[in-house]
Amino acid sequence: MLAVALLSLLLLATIAGCGSAEPQQQPSTATPTSEPTTPSPEATPACPTLDQATYFLALSKIQTGVAAAFADLGETFALAGEEPLLIFNDDWRLNVAITLTTMNIAAEQIRALNPPPGLEDLHALQLQIADQLEIVTSSSVQGIDDVDAALLDEATTAIARTNTLVASSADIIERVCD
Repeated sequence: MLAVALLSLLLLATIAGCGSAEPQQQPSTATPTSEPTTPSPEATPACPTLDQATYFLALSKIQTGVAAAFADLGETFALAGEEPLLIFNDDWRLNVAITLTTMNIAAEQIRALNPPPGLEDLHALQLQIADQLEIVTSSSVQGIDDVDAALLDEATTAIARTNTLVASSADIIERVCD
Protein backbone atom coordinates (compact mmCIF):
# COMPACT_ATOMS: atom_id res chain seq x y z
CA MET A 1 0.00 0.00 0.00
CA LEU A 2 2.74 2.42 0.93
CA ALA A 3 4.66 1.53 -2.20
CA VAL A 4 1.70 2.37 -4.43
CA ALA A 5 1.30 5.71 -2.73
CA LEU A 6 5.04 6.24 -3.07
CA LEU A 7 4.82 5.58 -6.81
CA SER A 8 2.12 8.23 -7.17
CA LEU A 9 4.20 10.76 -5.30
CA LEU A 10 7.31 9.78 -7.25
CA LEU A 11 5.46 10.16 -10.53
CA LEU A 12 4.41 13.67 -9.58
CA ALA A 13 7.90 14.54 -8.33
CA THR A 14 9.42 13.30 -11.57
CA ILE A 15 7.04 15.41 -13.61
CA ALA A 16 7.72 18.46 -11.48
CA GLY A 17 11.47 18.03 -11.12
CA CYS A 18 12.72 16.98 -14.51
CA GLY A 19 12.28 20.21 -16.38
CA SER A 20 9.68 22.08 -18.25
CA ALA A 21 8.51 22.25 -21.80
CA GLU A 22 9.88 25.78 -22.05
CA PRO A 23 13.38 26.04 -23.50
CA GLN A 24 15.76 27.50 -20.98
CA GLN A 25 18.30 30.11 -21.99
CA GLN A 26 21.78 29.58 -20.63
CA PRO A 27 23.84 32.66 -19.83
CA SER A 28 26.24 33.32 -22.64
CA THR A 29 29.92 33.98 -22.04
CA ALA A 30 30.48 35.02 -25.64
CA THR A 31 30.61 38.65 -26.74
CA PRO A 32 27.09 39.79 -27.64
CA THR A 33 26.35 40.20 -31.32
CA SER A 34 23.88 42.54 -32.91
CA GLU A 35 21.17 39.83 -32.84
CA PRO A 36 20.53 37.87 -29.66
CA THR A 37 20.43 34.14 -30.17
CA THR A 38 18.01 31.85 -28.42
CA PRO A 39 18.27 28.11 -28.39
CA SER A 40 15.81 26.28 -30.59
CA PRO A 41 13.30 24.02 -28.85
CA GLU A 42 15.20 21.02 -30.22
CA ALA A 43 18.41 22.20 -28.58
CA THR A 44 16.96 21.94 -25.07
CA PRO A 45 14.75 18.86 -24.89
CA ALA A 46 12.10 18.84 -22.20
CA CYS A 47 12.29 16.04 -19.70
CA PRO A 48 9.97 14.33 -19.38
CA THR A 49 8.42 14.83 -22.78
CA LEU A 50 4.81 15.93 -22.93
CA ASP A 51 3.73 12.40 -23.88
CA GLN A 52 5.71 10.93 -20.98
CA ALA A 53 4.25 13.47 -18.55
CA THR A 54 0.74 12.65 -19.80
CA TYR A 55 1.42 8.93 -19.29
CA PHE A 56 2.80 9.62 -15.79
CA LEU A 57 -0.29 11.63 -14.89
CA ALA A 58 -2.67 8.92 -16.09
CA LEU A 59 -0.66 6.29 -14.26
CA SER A 60 -0.60 8.40 -11.11
CA LYS A 61 -4.40 8.67 -11.11
CA ILE A 62 -4.74 4.90 -11.53
CA GLN A 63 -2.16 4.11 -8.85
CA THR A 64 -3.79 6.53 -6.41
CA GLY A 65 -7.02 4.58 -6.82
CA VAL A 66 -5.18 1.30 -6.31
CA ALA A 67 -3.52 2.62 -3.15
CA ALA A 68 -6.92 3.62 -1.76
CA ALA A 69 -8.35 0.21 -2.69
CA PHE A 70 -5.46 -1.58 -0.96
CA ALA A 71 -6.05 0.53 2.15
CA ASP A 72 -9.79 -0.24 2.11
CA LEU A 73 -9.17 -3.94 1.55
CA GLY A 74 -6.66 -4.02 4.40
CA GLU A 75 -9.08 -2.34 6.79
CA THR A 76 -11.96 -4.56 5.71
CA PHE A 77 -9.95 -7.75 6.10
CA ALA A 78 -8.58 -6.56 9.46
CA LEU A 79 -12.16 -6.27 10.70
CA ALA A 80 -12.82 -9.85 9.57
CA GLY A 81 -9.63 -10.93 11.32
CA GLU A 82 -11.05 -9.56 14.57
CA GLU A 83 -14.52 -10.94 13.89
CA PRO A 84 -14.31 -13.86 11.41
CA LEU A 85 -18.08 -14.23 11.00
CA LEU A 86 -18.08 -10.88 9.15
CA ILE A 87 -17.20 -12.72 5.94
CA PHE A 88 -20.81 -13.92 5.93
CA ASN A 89 -22.19 -10.39 6.41
CA ASP A 90 -23.73 -8.88 3.26
CA ASP A 91 -22.51 -5.35 4.02
CA TRP A 92 -18.94 -6.59 4.56
CA ARG A 93 -19.08 -8.57 1.31
CA LEU A 94 -20.45 -5.57 -0.57
CA ASN A 95 -17.60 -3.40 0.70
CA VAL A 96 -15.09 -6.02 -0.45
CA ALA A 97 -16.82 -6.31 -3.83
CA ILE A 98 -16.65 -2.55 -4.39
CA THR A 99 -12.98 -2.47 -3.47
CA LEU A 100 -12.15 -5.41 -5.73
CA THR A 101 -14.12 -3.82 -8.58
CA THR A 102 -11.93 -0.73 -8.19
CA MET A 103 -8.87 -2.96 -8.61
CA ASN A 104 -10.33 -4.61 -11.71
CA ILE A 105 -11.08 -1.22 -13.24
CA ALA A 106 -7.52 -0.12 -12.47
CA ALA A 107 -6.17 -3.23 -14.22
CA GLU A 108 -8.27 -2.42 -17.29
CA GLN A 109 -7.12 1.21 -17.25
CA ILE A 110 -3.47 0.14 -17.08
CA ARG A 111 -3.98 -2.19 -20.05
CA ALA A 112 -5.59 0.66 -22.01
CA LEU A 113 -2.58 2.97 -21.61
CA ASN A 114 -0.27 3.44 -24.58
CA PRO A 115 3.28 4.06 -23.43
CA PRO A 116 5.20 6.82 -25.20
CA PRO A 117 8.72 6.19 -26.47
CA GLY A 118 11.14 5.57 -23.63
CA LEU A 119 8.57 4.14 -21.23
CA GLU A 120 8.12 0.65 -22.67
CA ASP A 121 9.91 -0.99 -19.70
CA LEU A 122 7.77 0.93 -17.24
CA HIS A 123 4.61 -0.07 -19.09
CA ALA A 124 5.67 -3.73 -19.07
CA LEU A 125 5.85 -3.53 -15.28
CA GLN A 126 2.46 -1.84 -15.18
CA LEU A 127 0.99 -4.73 -17.18
CA GLN A 128 2.44 -7.12 -14.59
CA ILE A 129 0.79 -5.01 -11.88
CA ALA A 130 -2.52 -5.35 -13.77
CA ASP A 131 -2.05 -9.14 -13.77
CA GLN A 132 -1.43 -9.12 -10.02
CA LEU A 133 -4.50 -6.97 -9.41
CA GLU A 134 -6.58 -9.54 -11.26
CA ILE A 135 -5.10 -12.30 -9.09
CA VAL A 136 -5.93 -10.30 -5.94
CA THR A 137 -9.49 -9.94 -7.15
CA SER A 138 -10.15 -13.50 -8.29
CA SER A 139 -8.38 -15.12 -5.35
CA SER A 140 -10.16 -12.88 -2.84
CA VAL A 141 -13.59 -13.51 -4.32
CA GLN A 142 -13.08 -17.26 -4.53
CA GLY A 143 -11.38 -17.39 -1.14
CA ILE A 144 -14.26 -15.57 0.54
CA ASP A 145 -16.95 -17.57 -1.26
CA ASP A 146 -15.28 -20.91 -0.49
CA VAL A 147 -13.89 -19.82 2.90
CA ASP A 148 -10.50 -20.94 1.57
CA ALA A 149 -7.47 -19.60 3.45
CA ALA A 150 -5.07 -20.77 0.70
CA LEU A 151 -6.80 -18.56 -1.86
CA LEU A 152 -6.77 -15.61 0.52
CA ASP A 153 -3.04 -16.23 1.03
CA GLU A 154 -2.65 -16.20 -2.76
CA ALA A 155 -4.33 -12.78 -2.83
CA THR A 156 -1.97 -11.55 -0.12
CA THR A 157 1.02 -12.83 -2.09
CA ALA A 158 -0.25 -10.99 -5.19
CA ILE A 159 -0.47 -7.79 -3.15
CA ALA A 160 3.15 -8.26 -2.05
CA ARG A 161 4.18 -8.86 -5.69
CA THR A 162 2.34 -5.69 -6.68
CA ASN A 163 4.30 -3.71 -4.11
CA THR A 164 7.57 -5.14 -5.46
CA LEU A 165 6.57 -4.21 -9.01
CA VAL A 166 5.64 -0.71 -7.88
CA ALA A 167 9.10 -0.31 -6.34
CA SER A 168 10.70 -1.45 -9.61
CA SER A 169 8.50 1.03 -11.46
CA ALA A 170 9.71 3.80 -9.19
CA ASP A 171 13.32 2.92 -10.09
CA ILE A 172 12.53 3.21 -13.80
CA ILE A 173 10.74 6.54 -13.31
CA GLU A 174 13.74 7.95 -11.47
CA ARG A 175 15.95 7.09 -14.46
CA VAL A 176 13.68 8.62 -17.12
CA CYS A 177 15.37 12.01 -17.04
CA ASP A 178 18.91 10.94 -16.18
